[in-house]
Amino acid sequence: MTSDNGYIKIYRKMLNWEWISCEKTAQLFLILLLLANHKENRWHGIEIKPGQLVTSIDSLRKITGQTARSVRTGLERLKTTSEVTIKTTNRYTLITVENWALYQSDEDKTTSETTSNLTNKRQTNDKQTTTNKNDKNDKNIYPPIIPLLNSPELEKAVMSFVDFRKSMKAPMTDRAVELLVDKLKRMTGDIDIQIAILNQSILAGWKGIFPLKESIKPESKYKVIRE
Repeated sequence: MTSDNGYIKIYRKMLNWEWISCEKTAQLFLILLLLANHKENRWHGIEIKPGQLVTSIDSLRKITGQTARSVRTGLERLKTTSEVTIKTTNRYTLITVENWALYQSDEDKTTSETTSNLTNKRQTNDKQTTTNKNDKNDKNIYPPIIPLLNSPELEKAVMSFVDFRKSMKAPMTDRAVELLVDKLKRMTGDIDIQIAILNQSILAGWKGIFPLKESIKPESKYKVIRE
């Protein structure tokens, strides 16, 4: 539990942060900053360091007003860009806000080291931002359509295909991913076959998707739903 007293710092440079335009992810990160401990504490025998918090998907869901799926997607995004690290057990989830001390250092401490570290981190991020400007498709690691899919397995398969296209120097725009998902749905309502179609293209080195060969059609564990 975190005290309602006190405040946190939000730097204006955050406006250049790659997730700032992703409303739910940005909101989730702000909540994590607010919930993180500002000093060492203990919870059920566990040492909680500054910048860490013990929580759960359900707790974050209630605080943010998002769905559990949206919270998980946001956490995955923050993990991929090293904003947070997450340790999950059968009893709790421990989240560490990386570089929390750099964001929230005490005013009365010497700021030269903090400024230097922030500058180095910003230079690294600026290089990444420059790369992203050259390749708009890397701007969002997870295209907006992906969290809307109704299967974690299909989400993973679509992301794998997106990564595969990037590795071929043929990245996909968010709109291209939406069209890909639409084409999959028109090809078949069977999620297992949709996944197999994506895997087939990756294995064959195809940039597009094509009907699955009869010889490798999987036995579906999903009901076929046609819209």
